[in-house]
Amino acid sequence: MSTVTIPLSPIVDLSEALAAIPVEAKPFLKQGFVALARLPDEKYLDLLTVAAELLVSRHLRPPPLGMASSRFGVPEQEIPALLAAANVVVSVFSARDDTPQQFVQTAIQAGILGEANRGPALALSELALKNRAPLNQVMERVRLGMTVLPSLAHLSTTVDVRPSVSQGRVSFAIPIALA
Repeated sequence: MSTVTIPLSPIVDLSEALAAIPVEAKPFLKQGFVALARLPDEKYLDLLTVAAELLVSRHLRPPPLGMASSRFGVPEQEIPALLAAANVVVSVFSARDDTPQQFVQTAIQAGILGEANRGPALALSELALKNRAPLNQVMERVRLGMTVLPSLAHLSTTVDVRPSVSQGRVSFAIPIALA
């Protein structure tokens, strides 16, 4: 499956944003919420953190399927869909003012969440909203870490040796680098 971009900015109505998800991607996201139902509750915050890291990075790769499977306690084949569903949740609650109840109802109407998985999706959404600030900090750290800093095109240095003379002899010396 190719990359799908979902416009979840605060100026776009949530129902419009979720309705704009390509039809081909909706079953994949729905599978992610099904996998979420099998995820132990104590793993939810870890899932949100991984999703936040992946959300802002085009260079970070998802954890290897086997490692993620043991980390989250779901089968390997469900990990990509689980991370995609968590990315949607993080996207919504990192920048929008929707309530978890609004998100879940809208996701059901948009066809990315089944009614049977309302409870786990609501719990994950409530946790994402409660942890909005820490999740935004995770995303900012990843963004900052990926920023390319200016590099030097030319650097000139000089080394100055400063001796300590005692009784006419050099007792020690320290090098000082000057740029």
